[in-house]
Amino acid sequence: MLNIILIILSGVVAGYFVRKIPQVKYTGTIISLIIMLLLFFLGVSVGTNEQLVKNFSAIGLDALIITFGATLGSVLCAWLIYSTFFKKP
Repeated sequence: MLNIILIILSGVVAGYFVRKIPQVKYTGTIISLIIMLLLFFLGVSVGTNEQLVKNFSAIGLDALIITFGATLGSVLCAWLIYSTFFKKP
């Protein structure tokens, strides 16, 4: 866990020093593409796992409920934070 925190902090420090370089504005797009690639390869990994694919129908409803609950919780928390701290009166 300490390694992850140190990597994030080193990224913050590096970002501070390179923030005036014009090419840095493409960072968001590059990150989005990398996340899409990671999700694609996660899907490939799930698709090649025979045991998971065989039991997909058994875990499908549970996964759907957990996904719906997590998404709903995230949206509600984001709305609460936005309305509390960022909404102008």
